[in-house]
Amino acid sequence: SAHPYPEHVETACFLETKSRPDGTIMTHQQHGWDITMFDNPSTYEKYDGSHFYKVSILERKEAPGFFYNYTVRARIGNGEYDFEDVVDVPHAACTFVDQPYTSDIHIPGAFRHPIGILDSHFPMNWRNLR
Repeated sequence: SAHPYPEHVETACFLETKSRPDGTIMTHQQHGWDITMFDNPSTYEKYDGSHFYKVSILERKEAPGFFYNYTVRARIGNGEYDFEDVVDVPHAACTFVDQPYTSDIHIPGAFRHPIGILDSHFPMNWRNLR
């Protein structure tokens, strides 16, 4: 099917993975990269940029509670075959990101003016950083 989103938008997921315990093939037969299972983040506090990867959605399946889980192909490096397929990625771990230099801040003529606040608007004990 056609890509349903604007061309400057990419899909990304927060991913920590573990090996598949169910005995299924753990290496992509054609390309040789790993096939793993989603493990984390399981709480909001565990979402951080060190485990944030651009992905392609390979498959979507229904999950309990009117949600979906996905199988994704994550780019884990810059090499030609630096990918990992991850199964059972929850919808909450996925988001959209702008491709570099395509967000509104890069539109010619975008408003980029510093907004100053007078020192008098802050208590004296907050103004000790000079």
